[in-house]
Amino acid sequence: MKFQGCLFVALASVGLLSGCVSLGYSSLPTPIPTEYMPTVVALTLQARGVPVFTPAPADQIGQSVAATSPATLAGMPSQTPQVSVTEQVMQTIAPAVSPTLPAVTTVPALTLEPGRAESPTPTIILSPTVNAAPPTATFSLPTPDLARLTPSPAPPIPDAPLQIYRLGELSRVISPIQATIRLTSGNGKVLRIELYGEDGRLLARHLRTFQNIPWQAARVDADLDFEIGGAGELGRLVVSLEDPFGRLIDVNSVNLILLSSGQTELNPATALLQRLVIQEPTPKALIQGGKLIVSGRALPNRPDQPLRVMIIGEDGRILGQRLARVNVTIPGDYGVFIAEAPYTVTDLTPALLVVFEEGEPISDIAYLSSVEVILAP
Repeated sequence: MKFQGCLFVALASVGLLSGCVSLGYSSLPTPIPTEYMPTVVALTLQARGVPVFTPAPADQIGQSVAATSPATLAGMPSQTPQVSVTEQVMQTIAPAVSPTLPAVTTVPALTLEPGRAESPTPTIILSPTVNAAPPTATFSLPTPDLARLTPSPAPPIPDAPLQIYRLGELSRVISPIQATIRLTSGNGKVLRIELYGEDGRLLARHLRTFQNIPWQAARVDADLDFEIGGAGELGRLVVSLEDPFGRLIDVNSVNLILLSSGQTELNPATALLQRLVIQEPTPKALIQGGKLIVSGRALPNRPDQPLRVMIIGEDGRILGQRLARVNVTIPGDYGVFIAEAPYTVTDLTPALLVVFEEGEPISDIAYLSSVEVILAP
């Protein structure tokens, strides 16, 4: 009986020792509990550098779905639609990308081949933003030069060197005519005050000679007696001034209605401003090259008739001449003229440039202006 008890103890010890040995050398893998599998997968993806999104528990998702049922939405105000799981993944990945990069586009989920243990890595494709605002183009326009764009006003018309007072255009006068003349030329030697009839005959004349030249200003009063054959006719009062060389330097005139009887009726004076204004060349200008360019403004009696341009030497010779047409844009107003007069000289030559309007058939000249120049070959 004692022997059997010892044998049972020995067998039990051998069995226990065999069980320990088999546990220590077993080659089978140890299974991981099911509840730890999500944690193991998440740790593995994080070790590979793949962002992991942990979905909400099923019970919370069920509560969200129940909260957004049609019955519930009917009594709620309009809100922004719920973001899908894919969009939530994109919102998780987007902060990791530089804010200066374009928008992110994801590729649809890949299907793993059977037996492939490695999880696919999501692919990120950068694409330009379609609805990005186009760049704003900035245009810089040059500032206009208002001084050049705005036309400068024409210079004022100067006073006539020979002014005729009291008598205006087409005044009705009887004999004698009382004429008052103011002169500012300064270099005139001989003054002529003449009255012509409609056929060009000379009806009256008054001469005045100036001894001291130059002078500042002068005033001359003259009474002109005349006789006409009819009751009345058209006439012209012409005032002219010659320089010491006998060249006309200024001529002014006014048209009158001559009456054999009746009463004098005067119109306001109209022969106070210069009718021919020479703007170019300036006085004492040196002209070279054999061509003289003259320009200015004019108010002629007959705008359709061209002006005459002459270059006269001190000896009375005509060194050059040309016709200049007046361009009148507003009837009854001043027009502009320009001409190029050729000349021929062999040395420096003082000359007088004159521009005048012919006055035939009543008088040879109606208006004349002049300027002294120096001609060079």
